[in-house]
Amino acid sequence: MKYKKILKYFLILILIILSIVFVYKIFLNNDPCISGRFEYIDECYFNYGTSLTEIKPCNKIKEYCYKLTFKTDCVTGSDTMNKIECYDGFLKENHNLKNCQDIKDLSFRNYCYSKIAAPLYDISICQSIENSIENRLPMATYDECIQNVAVYNNNEALCQKLNPFWEAHCYEKIAQENIRPELCDKIDDSFLDEKRSCFMSLAHLSNNSNLCQKIKSNSSKEWCIAKNFKHVDDTECRKMNWEGSKNQCYFHAAQRLQNISLCTPITDETSTTSRKSCIWQIIE
Repeated sequence: MKYKKILKYFLILILIILSIVFVYKIFLNNDPCISGRFEYIDECYFNYGTSLTEIKPCNKIKEYCYKLTFKTDCVTGSDTMNKIECYDGFLKENHNLKNCQDIKDLSFRNYCYSKIAAPLYDISICQSIENSIENRLPMATYDECIQNVAVYNNNEALCQKLNPFWEAHCYEKIAQENIRPELCDKIDDSFLDEKRSCFMSLAHLSNNSNLCQKIKSNSSKEWCIAKNFKHVDDTECRKMNWEGSKNQCYFHAAQRLQNISLCTPITDETSTTSRKSCIWQIIE
């Protein structure tokens, strides 16, 4: 009787082991990455996730790296950035809202909502973003989501739905993406840095140094003109009062006109736009 009992328990144990092996094999067949070398598992999920119309491999990157290899660097920024790239690759072609809803990690779920709202042209998706107390990447907010929709669809009217800070950045981004300098004028004067940055970048992107005249700060205006030198002589450089801007102006004037004599007035001796650098770049 005693032996029969032992045999019974032994057979039950065998059945449990066989069941575990059976389930494990099924799991492996559905998950090609887990059967590979563990040190490459994150890379596997990254490649697997970006090649499928299936977001789950992206969700596994940090989880499996941590559980199976016990590597402490799984929680560092490199792992997070790899995961963000994985999501970016997938979400670029797949805009199904359910994919975002299935993500357990709040930060990445918010990030997903923020990414798909733009191509779907649907700001209501932004309302799904929840506040997170975790200060880690990726961080996506409701305002950033609305801005993404506005920029992606070149619709500055959506910027007015944002608070003043985000509204200023929204106009700036749309202006830069679509070469629309008139939107720089929409930035409130209380955000001088954003307004200056907007005109500076548009002057460069549109190859139009006249936009520099829209900048209120004289030093910034001179710097903008110097960086976007488009003149036939050094007249503009001689008008400048700020040494840094004047140096930049002469440097770019010398390069544009291929005139070494314009390097002479440069007082800077150390930076990449120094007098020596100015001369060498023309000689070479």
